[in-house]
Amino acid sequence: MIQGRIILKGKIELKSPLLIGSGEDNSTDMDVLVDENGQPYIPATSFFGILRHHLSDGNYKFSLKEKDALEDIFGFSEEEKSKGSSFICSDLFLDVPENKIVVRDGIKINNKTGIVEKGAKFDYQVIEKGARFNLNIEAEYTDNGSKETVKKLLLTIKDSLTVGDIRIGAKTNNGLGKITLLDDYKIFDYDFSDIDNVIAWLLTNDITPLVIKETDKGFLPSKNVFLIDAYFKLKTSLIQRSYTDEPSAPDSVHIQSKGENVLTGSGTKGAIRARAVRILNTLNENDEARTREIIDELFGAVKKSKNSSDNDGDSSKNKKGNLLIEENKISAVVAAIQSRIKIDRFTGGTIKAALFDSMPLFSDSEEINLNDKAIRITMEIKKYEDYEAGLMLLILKDIWTGDLAIGGEKGIGRGVFEGMSADITGKDISLTITNDNLQLEQLQKKYVDCLINKTAANPVEVENESK
Repeated sequence: MIQGRIILKGKIELKSPLLIGSGEDNSTDMDVLVDENGQPYIPATSFFGILRHHLSDGNYKFSLKEKDALEDIFGFSEEEKSKGSSFICSDLFLDVPENKIVVRDGIKINNKTGIVEKGAKFDYQVIEKGARFNLNIEAEYTDNGSKETVKKLLLTIKDSLTVGDIRIGAKTNNGLGKITLLDDYKIFDYDFSDIDNVIAWLLTNDITPLVIKETDKGFLPSKNVFLIDAYFKLKTSLIQRSYTDEPSAPDSVHIQSKGENVLTGSGTKGAIRARAVRILNTLNENDEARTREIIDELFGAVKKSKNSSDNDGDSSKNKKGNLLIEENKISAVVAAIQSRIKIDRFTGGTIKAALFDSMPLFSDSEEINLNDKAIRITMEIKKYEDYEAGLMLLILKDIWTGDLAIGGEKGIGRGVFEGMSADITGKDISLTITNDNLQLEQLQKKYVDCLINKTAANPVEVENESK
């Protein structure tokens, strides 16, 4: 018998753009989901599905008894018996009705040639960051002592939303879909043994919010996360192209989000993936099967169609990768228009009608200090293995030393960075490095041995200092 309901009410804010596809392609190749008034919203099915996955995907430490209780609360369906969920979640609509949909462009780079694949340009809609949605999650508790478990579960959801651990929608590993719960949330406990509480719940009236004590804790999170949070100085120039239909605007400008220049996760991840393939092929003497195994685990895999021209290899099934690259704001830069021409390699003259201009970003200061934090790159792997940490450290060193460029027009020197500082954390490491390359090399030694052994034709047992 239901004894009461605990309700979490508040507002969530998008910290990065959000893509929840509608399955339509009327305006772009992938349109976002909108309601009957043309306003974007987050369906409860998508939101609660992500919550359940986040809580059950090894991100928290549960006892066997707690796992059974959670399965009973979330509901299950089996051949012999089934049970409905104790949770009720409403669709999340905009706090202030305002269409915040923008269009982004995407491309696919061939890892072997390093150029855009023919016919691989696409565009898609996203809900711009800063949009706020109303949140209402309700969980019933029964007479079997489930109240404390329900309360603990809602506190866990609250904590995860507050720190931004939960992402929704598509392209979340490319930095999209990051949400946070604003501080003005409230938790209500409607105890049905109190008739006033019953009436208030029926009338959807608020009651006195539940007071959260310091002793009230959610479930303990798993700490098996490898994180690199690094800052760089822009040595040359940078452009991740965005296009406009304004006649007076440059042919291409650096992409922005809510009026701010950003380093997108998708563009950064593409460059990192290509370099990871080169590193692995070097280590395993071009054994593509072993390379693909690690790449698919980190970056994900999409089943190729029979007519696909991609010769980078097939995967037996779709898989989401474990590597997350954040989308971050770019500071201490200035945009400037540069006009360019295309030269005929045979005549040495300008090709007719081949004049174009772009507006890349340049550093606006010769002496950038750590307070400016011009370029930030964040790489995160949950439930990581030590060899994956070794691969990311090798890639960090390549970006750090300017050997790996990011963004477009790399052929003319754009996208080169210089390392300034990096915070590196994991299950057995917590370290801040500055521009001392030796310190980074010493850290790599602990993990690169694991990567070498993983890619070796005849792996041997290595002594791993990180264990």
